[in-house]
Amino acid sequence: MFNIRMWRLVLYVTVLVSFSSSVVEAKVSKDSCCTKSTAHPTTKPSPSSAPHTTGRVRWRSLKGMSISTIARGEKGALWLGTSSGTIVKIDETGKRVWSSRMAGPLTGLYRHPLTGDMLVSLRFGMLRSVGKKGQKKWNVRLMEALTSSPVCTQKGVCYVGGHDMMLRAFDAKGKVLWEKTLMGKIVASSTLSTQGHVYTPVVSGFVYAHQSVNKGKKSTTKGAWGRRVCRRITGAVEVRSDGYVWVPCASAIGKKSGSIVALDAVGKPRWSFFAKGAILSKPIEGEKKSLYTVDDRGYLYKVSSKGVMLWKKALGAALSFVVRDPKGNVYVGDARHRVHSFTATGKRRWRVLLEGYVTAPPLFVPGTNKRKGTLYIATSKGLYALHP
Repeated sequence: MFNIRMWRLVLYVTVLVSFSSSVVEAKVSKDSCCTKSTAHPTTKPSPSSAPHTTGRVRWRSLKGMSISTIARGEKGALWLGTSSGTIVKIDETGKRVWSSRMAGPLTGLYRHPLTGDMLVSLRFGMLRSVGKKGQKKWNVRLMEALTSSPVCTQKGVCYVGGHDMMLRAFDAKGKVLWEKTLMGKIVASSTLSTQGHVYTPVVSGFVYAHQSVNKGKKSTTKGAWGRRVCRRITGAVEVRSDGYVWVPCASAIGKKSGSIVALDAVGKPRWSFFAKGAILSKPIEGEKKSLYTVDDRGYLYKVSSKGVMLWKKALGAALSFVVRDPKGNVYVGDARHRVHSFTATGKRRWRVLLEGYVTAPPLFVPGTNKRKGTLYIATSKGLYALHP
């Protein structure tokens, strides 16, 4: 009887000790979790808490506002456009400098290389030049909607296209230099090459290459080529350093999914890479002439210069935009309010959950000797500044 009672007592003590250990472990695990989540992006972290930890939020600005476009200004300032029609200028700490109400939603921002003024695209079909203090300089009225940003050469010639199927070139004072009618609505920004060409995709699947030339005192255009490569294009093309053009196809010809089509400098197709879903945004160039692209089925791809897939990542939600920093790390936002970071070899660096979904291509600003760079994320609930 004594042995049985002693055995029961030992068993009871063993179970009690085991249960107490599990409670302690659970508490430690919970505390660790909570400690890790204190830098949740919806709150502003203290400057002393892991100042160089990647994936942490440095600060947050314009909370609750849906940011539709973002651009760099002078002396570290940022310009932001909202879907409600407000343009906001903030400093490098996220503090608002000024804001101005525009006549409609903003769809693009681009800083003019000569004047320093900001070119603002308005959805209802107007291009406006705004000074550093928010004053209006000039307007260019288009016939139909404008859903992309203008782009400018270092000589000050700027290009913009709209839903009226017209590609326009204009100077720093807003004077239209020439116009060209293309075979479809222009819904994505043009891309400039180092050779002086401007490449413009249209929604019907055509890509055009033009070049501005001067004839006496007048500026005109020299059409290099135009080619239909897809059923549908909604993103800007990427121009490689050697003149190759990567075209993001929302839907490829003869396919239900999207693809990347590589064209050489004269517009001849060289290869195609087929994705699992539609490719809706601009691909970006990586090291050794590789490229990164994303699709609406949640895949991030890295593709070689010959069109061979090097690796892919399934992230579980539709992906919007991809950007790369000078160290080769890539960043991508998904439809579940998350931003992911990977190395050039496909190794995950971090993932952070935001309050809103990503609404514009992320903006990476390199740092100085005393401070690391900053990754700016525009969302439907404000702007985030992250440690990359």
